[in-house]
Amino acid sequence: MPPQNRKKTFFEITRGRRAGPMHVNPYNRPLITNSSNQRRHSITSSAATATPAISAAAITVSKFSREGSLKRLQGYRSILTQVLDNRGTPSKSDQQVLINHLLKLSTYGFEYPDEFETSQISVPVERLCDSSPERFGKTTVSMAQELRERWKTGDFRKRMLETLPEPDPTPEPEDYYYQSGPNSDSNSDSDSEGDVIDIDDHNNDGFFKDRDMSLEYGLMLRGIVRRWGNNKQYLTIADGVQRPSNVFGHNDIPVGTWWPMQVCARRDGAHGAPVAGIYGQVSEGAFSIVSSGGIGYEDSDKDWGNELLYSGSNGHNRKGDAVTLVTTNDTMKLMRSHEQKKPVRVIRGKGASKWAPSVGLRYDGLYMIESYDTAWRKVPNGKAGQQEEFWQFKMVRCEGQEPLESIIERSPTMEEKGAYLTYRKSY
Repeated sequence: MPPQNRKKTFFEITRGRRAGPMHVNPYNRPLITNSSNQRRHSITSSAATATPAISAAAITVSKFSREGSLKRLQGYRSILTQVLDNRGTPSKSDQQVLINHLLKLSTYGFEYPDEFETSQISVPVERLCDSSPERFGKTTVSMAQELRERWKTGDFRKRMLETLPEPDPTPEPEDYYYQSGPNSDSNSDSDSEGDVIDIDDHNNDGFFKDRDMSLEYGLMLRGIVRRWGNNKQYLTIADGVQRPSNVFGHNDIPVGTWWPMQVCARRDGAHGAPVAGIYGQVSEGAFSIVSSGGIGYEDSDKDWGNELLYSGSNGHNRKGDAVTLVTTNDTMKLMRSHEQKKPVRVIRGKGASKWAPSVGLRYDGLYMIESYDTAWRKVPNGKAGQQEEFWQFKMVRCEGQEPLESIIERSPTMEEKGAYLTYRKSY
């Protein structure tokens, strides 16, 4: 059951750190736990692109008392046992519950002595290992077996499982839907080549009175193609213009760079997803995120500038229904970045917080994912007191970058704002 009066997440109320002590476990092996910790992070050009070994120790956060931690593990054991005891055909929701809890256990850490043995959390995991792959799924059983092998060797470090759920087969649309328009042609073909947005179309009419604004307008919409279809305008990128975004580190993008729309950030190699807020690969990690706030994230995303709390994808439900915690591919990308200690480009969108730009999106530099866990929040449009669980990531800005206060003062410029507002009025 979710906590009824929980006002803050553990990230907001806990600042202490501790190294993981030795544990007692039934496998009688020397134990390996997290013992390294670093509060702040520094990034150099070489470190920003380095690829640490996947077994690098994760940061350990003391977020529960011993009693609270033991109670939580016993809750996990109870849920796993309940699903395993169900004699009916497991539903997709049941399989998702098993997968989520195996992922939780792989990154739990076990900070207190003998909590592993006392909680008997290994019992349902052993049962799942011996279950039929046809019943709970080959991937689910393989995940349990990998976790068991770690525990048998005394490895209790917080790191993701190598065996992960199958990727989501539904790809994200390549075109960026922008807006409906009074001049749209409902019979036009959305697959047509479209028109490159050309600054000369406006200059010929004396559209701009300010030369600097005219230059900014042409720069911000460079290589963007406008297409009409089904009474909607679509923006995409012309061939040969887009830079690759699947690069860790700054990717030669200056901190403070501003864009009017996400499709422009994609063009420049800052964020490769046309619409989604997380871009990366499950096997490698997240290259970038867009923090844009929005309905449903008021109680889960927090932004203090150099630190922020960011929700995994599918972290809210708009229909007012409490849903089973889902560990999506995008969420696992953030988990992988934390595990491998890889920096993530953070792009703030309009309205996300007081640190965000007044219009458009801005690149605010590299952040490290310091820790993550599940948390509880109100269900948007749900019943009074109704809560749901979601993944939440704590991100800390890397040192050695231009201060955010300075970036806010200079980006976006007055010319960029004027060009953006002009574009919005013209289409």
